[in-house]
Amino acid sequence: VATSFNGTLRLKEQAWNDKYPVQALQWIKEHSENKRIFNNYNWGGFLLYHDIPAFIDGRTDIYMLTTYNRSTIFRDYLDAHSNLDAMNRVIDGYRIDRFLLAKENQGSMIGFLMQNSQFVKTYEDQIAVIFDRK
Repeated sequence: VATSFNGTLRLKEQAWNDKYPVQALQWIKEHSENKRIFNNYNWGGFLLYHDIPAFIDGRTDIYMLTTYNRSTIFRDYLDAHSNLDAMNRVIDGYRIDRFLLAKENQGSMIGFLMQNSQFVKTYEDQIAVIFDRK
């Protein structure tokens, strides 16, 4: 029974490592400079769980513009993925110092940042890329 349990734990740990930026989080903790992070939407809760402030997380309702909520963070997050001008507005408006992006689905933003003279790629692994303001 113990072997089966340990095997299950290893499978869950591997799934965690494949889905979340575990190695990148370790790098961030080692290079913590109180930076304002623009993160992948799916990783916000993971960051918060590890006491890293997130730009956005899975609680979409608190980030959307509604009758009762004046926030446009979710719209800004989405626009920054497809529009260079919107991305620059997010960088300036939210004073973003660091990007934690998923290689799997944020290629356009990674491309924008590779061309942005304000930022430099400081970390990369199989899952995540980090850019920091120079």
